[in-house]
Amino acid sequence: MDRYLSRRTLLARGAFLLSTVAAVTASAACGQPTVSTTASATHSASAAVSTASSAAPTTATVSSTAAAKAPAGNGQSLYVLTADHTPATEDWFAKTFNPAFQKAHGLAVQMVYTGWGDELNTKRDGGFAAGQGPDILISGAAMVIDYTLHGFVRPLDDYLARWPDNADFFTAATGATTRDGKRYGVPTRVDARTMIYRSDLMRNAGLDPAQLPVVWDDVKTLAIKLTAQTGGAVTRLGYDPSFGNQQFFAYLWQNGGDVISADGRHALFASSAGIDTLQYWSDLIGQIDPPGTKLPPVPAGMSALGTGTIATALTGNGAMFTIATGTPNSVPDIAVGMPTKRQAQVVNVFNNWHGIGTQTKVVDQAWAWLSSLGSKDNLLAYNQSLSGLPPRTSLQDSTYVHDPKYQLDKFATVVQQYARPQPLVAAYLQCWNIVDAALKDVIAKKQTARDALTSAAQQWDAALATAYNNAG
Repeated sequence: MDRYLSRRTLLARGAFLLSTVAAVTASAACGQPTVSTTASATHSASAAVSTASSAAPTTATVSSTAAAKAPAGNGQSLYVLTADHTPATEDWFAKTFNPAFQKAHGLAVQMVYTGWGDELNTKRDGGFAAGQGPDILISGAAMVIDYTLHGFVRPLDDYLARWPDNADFFTAATGATTRDGKRYGVPTRVDARTMIYRSDLMRNAGLDPAQLPVVWDDVKTLAIKLTAQTGGAVTRLGYDPSFGNQQFFAYLWQNGGDVISADGRHALFASSAGIDTLQYWSDLIGQIDPPGTKLPPVPAGMSALGTGTIATALTGNGAMFTIATGTPNSVPDIAVGMPTKRQAQVVNVFNNWHGIGTQTKVVDQAWAWLSSLGSKDNLLAYNQSLSGLPPRTSLQDSTYVHDPKYQLDKFATVVQQYARPQPLVAAYLQCWNIVDAALKDVIAKKQTARDALTSAAQQWDAALATAYNNAG
């Protein structure tokens, strides 16, 4: 399974894959997904937080010794499929990074940009089914099991063992690229999650923003105190009521529970810790955000934290760029705290990474491209274009990371001291949807926490069994 899609997987997914090949052809004719060479790149299908980060450097450092040059004039090119991009990213690849790579290695680069979700899945799956999978492809935080079960990516341990830069990457980031002791990718961007507070609203309520809460009960007290009403209508929430799998898993870990068994085949979240976790936070949400609550609308390009409609949130470093660009006057009032805890102070981190496809015929050149992207200067430029946190320890001293507008240095501390990768789960999209539906039902008081999580865990086990059985 390390190298090719198994016969069993292809049989199980054959009808779908045949339809996706047709869909890819049709969508390409309509201009989706966008395909660009190094000459131009103008389209972004991603939901980027902001493109107004520090300008990316205009030079790229690409080693010509990382791999042998492809034979000149043989018509070969390197096919890169990615969903992690903004217009600034595409411009940097087109004008800076890929021209430097082509000059060093004699191999042109074809960039294919998609959005996350169905667009990426359709393009990727259709390519592999047709025997034309990408040489390099993007993966998200929880996808390494799916990628290896379906034979999309090859192990990189042989290359990583000879790459001095490898030791500089965050452990929490490399963990998202690892399955059964093998590494399948190079981390290219991390999104750390932690608590963000409006310090001005705390101060106005008589709370000390220099003493940010850590334990759950203190967050609950703050959330209730900072919730505001005018004429009986809620005008500000003391805590962001968004509560999906990303928030639930973090709080579950903080409460001493776990999400999935070590072998990846059984859900563990329907435990007493899971039920208690869901009950605690759903009770708080129900108290401050009762049914019928309608907050003032947030203008486009802004966030509820930035406008002060919400006073506290468990969210990612991308939120800081939205605040800095959408409501710059609120930047001095934003306090980034460390993760909360009940039993353990821990939080999930989301890591995007790139791997080498199993159908590539230019493995060495693919590694040369990938390792060059992972080098310090290039990874910094890439993350600047994405408003992201670069996942290398040595880059945490950079001016970009220490820009006070974004406070990325605090998010880096979270990653290095408190983070675990978002749970790695086969059939991850199906499983996330199952959990999200259960959480929604509990918050809406349609099910008890016990019943909802028990049912969701049973559905997870069935989905996981199907995923592993289909993979052969």
